Amino acid sequence: MKHILLILDLIICTGSFFGLYYFKTNSFILENEYLILLNIFICLWIAFSIYYKKYKCAFSLTFRSYYRSLFISSSLTLLFLVLTVALTDLKIVSRLFLISIIAIPSILELLFVSILRWWLPSNWKIENNSDEIIQITNISSNDALFL
Repeated sequence: MKHILLILDLIICTGSFFGLYYFKTNSFILENEYLILLNIFICLWIAFSIYYKKYKCAFSLTFRSYYRSLFISSSLTLLFLVLTVALTDLKIVSRLFLISIIAIPSILELLFVSILRWWLPSNWKIENNSDEIIQITNISSNDALFL
């Protein structure tokens, strides 16, 4: 399921980028600056999503932890995109365009994951979480009375 979310996330990000670019310039063919920005955006989006375990939190943990990882990864992606635009010669890119290419995929992904979490049966939501070690001990019937 994590790989499906990764592929869907790439489709949402590139689709929203091309859609916003089309509304701005009335063309689907990217100029040199926007092509560089698209590559940087996809790399940052995937890197921060994997680092903050956004795809793992989508179905294996609570919705609150998923929202937190989505918010942090989106915020850091926006921060590094703004820094990249400010420190390089990509100054033709507007601030509204930068905010929009982060906000639209975040909102769409949040809606998609919340619909899937609501729609999927409860036994599909929790996957095997190999990061946590759980020890199961046998409790005798006498010990269980004192718990």
